[in-house]
Amino acid sequence: MRIMPWNVQGRVGDWEARPAALRSWIERTTPDVLTLQKSWVEPNGTTQAALLGEELDMHSVTAANPAAVESVWASDHFAVVAEVKM
Repeated sequence: MRIMPWNVQGRVGDWEARPAALRSWIERTTPDVLTLQKSWVEPNGTTQAALLGEELDMHSVTAANPAAVESVWASDHFAVVAEVKM
C-alpha cells in the first residue's frame, strides 16, 4: 500500500496554482491513500479533498475544524483521499 502525506499549505502563497501541481504529482505516484494536512473547507461545505477526489476518481473525507470554516482563508483541516470508500 502506498501512502502519501502532504501538507497542502491551505490558501497561502500561490494556492490557486497548487491544485494542478498536486494532481500532476499524485497521478505520477499513484498513492492508495493520500492525507492532506492544512486543507481548506469553504463556508458552503465544499472541501479541497472532495474536489481533488472527484478529479482523481477517488473517495474523500475531511475532519474540519468548525471554528476555522468561518473564514475562507482558514486551513486548519485534515483530510484523507483514497482509492477505497471510507
